[in-house]
Amino acid sequence: MTYRLSAVLTAAVLALTAGTAAASSVDTPEGVVVQPNYGSILASSLVNPDDPTYIPGHQNPLEGVLPPARDDEYSTLPWEGSDWGPDHLIYSSSAGVGQCQDFDVDASTGYLYAAFDTFHSTGDSIWVYRSTDQGVTWSSWGVCTNTDGELENAKIRVVTAGGYTWVCVLCLYDEASGGDTLWMRRWRTDGSNATWEQVDDDVIFADMDGDIGSSGYLYVTYVPKDASYYDVYAARNALSGAGWVNNVSLFGDADTHPYPAIAAGTGGVVSVAFIDTRLTTNDEVRIKRSTNYGSSWLDSQQVSNNSGGASLDDPDIAHARGTSAWICVSFDFSSSGINLGYYYSTNSGAAWTYGTTFPNVEDEYAGSMRASKGSGHNTIAYNVDPGDIVNFAWSNVSDPSDFTDPVQINDQAAVSWGPTAGWLTEGSFSAVEYTRTDYDLYFDSFNNTGIADGDVSTVTGLGVSPNPFMDVATISFSLDNGGPVSIEIFDMSGRLVTTLAEGSSFASGSHQVTWNGTASGAPVPGGVYICRMTSQGSTQSARMVL
Repeated sequence: MTYRLSAVLTAAVLALTAGTAAASSVDTPEGVVVQPNYGSILASSLVNPDDPTYIPGHQNPLEGVLPPARDDEYSTLPWEGSDWGPDHLIYSSSAGVGQCQDFDVDASTGYLYAAFDTFHSTGDSIWVYRSTDQGVTWSSWGVCTNTDGELENAKIRVVTAGGYTWVCVLCLYDEASGGDTLWMRRWRTDGSNATWEQVDDDVIFADMDGDIGSSGYLYVTYVPKDASYYDVYAARNALSGAGWVNNVSLFGDADTHPYPAIAAGTGGVVSVAFIDTRLTTNDEVRIKRSTNYGSSWLDSQQVSNNSGGASLDDPDIAHARGTSAWICVSFDFSSSGINLGYYYSTNSGAAWTYGTTFPNVEDEYAGSMRASKGSGHNTIAYNVDPGDIVNFAWSNVSDPSDFTDPVQINDQAAVSWGPTAGWLTEGSFSAVEYTRTDYDLYFDSFNNTGIADGDVSTVTGLGVSPNPFMDVATISFSLDNGGPVSIEIFDMSGRLVTTLAEGSSFASGSHQVTWNGTASGAPVPGGVYICRMTSQGSTQSARMVL
């Protein structure tokens, strides 16, 4: 990488040090607590398949409600990073996104799945939208509803287990009658076998992650609701129908809102990072680790003693597909504002080193981290305020302490809750999802050259035949006046694949060029591509399927 983060730190942040503290006797002072297993419920067996808490007689809030119309107008702001093109709209509605969003990618197909909560006058819902073209276009795919209360804490992961790939959505049901029940709904990627699995009763916060590969577990960490203390729990799910098992307490009473975040690495490593004030005089970052796929957990470990006395918030954790790992957290100092700092590990989270803070221009907070399912590199996205800015940086898996200089990536002003960091499978490009201040949901990715939804339909004067094609496609076009013509082929992430003509001179009239589905002499993968023709300031595009 070319750039490294600024090393300019406040004195208080410099005082932060990594370390360890024995916690075997205080992690779970009342002994290990095992929560009940609720098993699985087929959605088709419920009165309302979309609401496991449905009470007969209550109105279905989505009955007769169509997916919202899309509004594909773009308004690019001047501060956006040059490698990030127009943001693509996922969802637009008068109801808008309620308070959170998440997304994940199916590594086998490259399809993207986004989950987000919305509010309706008769109840809440969590929508699942899917993109089959690298985030350019999105459509409604699944839904969870709450007919007599609120829905929040939307999390989504795509995990393969038992020969099937599952789209798994975590939902916190806040019932009007009382109680906050944590559920997960999962579907196979063809939409079949919808299943509900309850995690626990009376929950206030949760996070979820899954293993990578052909036989993975899904993991959840959560905080039970209690008026006087905050415990941290974790459970795992083999997606076999047994439900959430090994549901145990990890840490007893963090004495502050711990905001636990969970990440799965490789070789059975699973880690939960959280905030704790019980073992030190200041907020500190602690971690619990498992090395056997969440079957059992090691003693908790201190990541930082926070001797500067900052208020810590919103930790997140990412494990690479290897030995690198990262934790980010917001340090709130009354004298210097909010700083986003990070820690890194080169031994799968067994030991941690303090990295630095990201360049502090304004308040920085609500960091989101995600490691690529393919490369293992780490994407981070976070808020900058004032300014309603979403910043992005990434770190190489081989050098976890080396982040690129952050750049702003959002075209639209963002809300105060945090963005979601992630990746595209194809090409392993960083991607970010965020909610605009009018509560519309947007998606953008690195190396997005700006092929927007409105540009990809076939237009008069430019055609592809046959389409779809297997060997050779003929691209036909006509010119009213002769002149230079450029013809380029892009994939759906906006990456340039090959150039068929670069300023070549064509006479007026009809013309044809061909493409044999190769780039630099090598065949390209089958899929959707965009042919873009530029001539005398006019650009036309056509979708083509190989």
